Amino acid sequence: MDSQGRFAYFADVGSWTQKPAIVVLDSKNRKSWRLLEKASSVMAQDWVIRNPIKTMEFFGGLVGFKTGIDGIALTHDDKWLYYGAMNHKYFFKIKTDVLNTENISNVASSVIKVAEKPMSDGFSIDKDGRVYITDIENGAVHVWEEKIGLSTLVKSDKIKWADSLSFGPNRELYLADSQIPNLILQSKRHMKLSAPYFVYKLNAPGEGRAGQ
Repeated sequence: MDSQGRFAYFADVGSWTQKPAIVVLDSKNRKSWRLLEKASSVMAQDWVIRNPIKTMEFFGGLVGFKTGIDGIALTHDDKWLYYGAMNHKYFFKIKTDVLNTENISNVASSVIKVAEKPMSDGFSIDKDGRVYITDIENGAVHVWEEKIGLSTLVKSDKIKWADSLSFGPNRELYLADSQIPNLILQSKRHMKLSAPYFVYKLNAPGEGRAGQ
């Protein structure tokens, strides 16, 4: 949600509908709308996720775990929304002035390709504009800076599936490790036996907004 508490942005991954999109909620006028539905920047590309626990294919390779737009991050001045599909080579940004306009046409022309990224899940951003991106194949979190590019903040065999990110105080960045490869199509008993599941605290190079 933006700093004024009016506009909120959601990633509709479209796992079942195959119609991923960005959903904008205008809390003042109690309206919502979908943008960029099935645009190339929000769609999954034909990449197979190869996590150390499991290659993300099922039923003998007939079905692949391919997910559209997932991670999103709003800059602290509310001007840009960064986003990326899980199975996509690149991540993108778009001005919120465009997203905040209901019934706008040709939204895809306003999308800007930013840079290459890993197969990713969660995004976050700090007050200096660094974008934090999880790496679900390598147990890592990377940081993108405009003048430097992508660098690795942390990488560990302990991280099974680097899922979501959220800032706390004092440059503390929290990472949820969801263990998705070990849990899909498994029973509740298996999930219980696979516990515990972890949240890790990382030291970030910049300060973020708590909860974002």
